Amino acid sequence: EWTDQFKADGADHAIAEIIHHGVQGFTRTELQALRIRATVVWGSKDAVDSLRAGRQTAGDLRARLVLIPGAGHMTPLTDPAAVSSAIERR
Repeated sequence: EWTDQFKADGADHAIAEIIHHGVQGFTRTELQALRIRATVVWGSKDAVDSLRAGRQTAGDLRARLVLIPGAGHMTPLTDPAAVSSAIERR
């Protein structure tokens, strides 16, 4: 069940930190400095972050961008099989 992650030890503290501090991310400079294998998976119907942001993130990481048709912002939760498949296609 996708909600199991919220039952894990420390989840309540992590959620409280996100509420208090917001979601912490990386700067573009930090992303560009990373030397990792990455795939950026993006939902075509994401109403939270723009496709432009996804393209920029993929470019900064020198990563492949995979667009999941009809998917929204929470695709890892709503369609984990599509996300897994996108990552495995490397």
